[in-house]
Amino acid sequence: MKIFAAEFIKSCVSPEQFPSGNLHEVAFVGRSNVGKSSLINSLLNRRDLAKISRTPGKTRAVNVFLVSTSDPDLPQFHLVDLPGYGFAKVSKSVRTQWGPLMEDYLVDRASLLTVVMLVDSRVATDQDSQTLAWLRSIHRNPLIVATKVDKLKPGER
Repeated sequence: MKIFAAEFIKSCVSPEQFPSGNLHEVAFVGRSNVGKSSLINSLLNRRDLAKISRTPGKTRAVNVFLVSTSDPDLPQFHLVDLPGYGFAKVSKSVRTQWGPLMEDYLVDRASLLTVVMLVDSRVATDQDSQTLAWLRSIHRNPLIVATKVDKLKPGER
């Protein structure tokens, strides 16, 4: 599949703002600063389409990107960058709002085709295990991607 174009569509802070329509969606979930936005940029061959930061919690809303492809069976779809769970340098009230927002998105989206769960290869956490179990309980069997492998020592790879 060749990607012709990719563009930022919107940031959603409530379920009412989620895109309407029938385009398939691929959502990226994982802890704060695990590399969700970086992976989206890499997949789309765009350096700064999804905003990244060294500070955990840069993604504070459900960010939606429209992707146009050469595939006649999937000419357009949405990539969705979700806020990270776990440590983030944001207020507790903001973190508290993220849970229901992500739950509404992941549970109720009929157009959600795939969930990609990113896990830091250096550290497995209880939050990752709990998130994986929860995703499976709602019948969202994620594709798991190990990130930050480049930061491992050669013997750990």
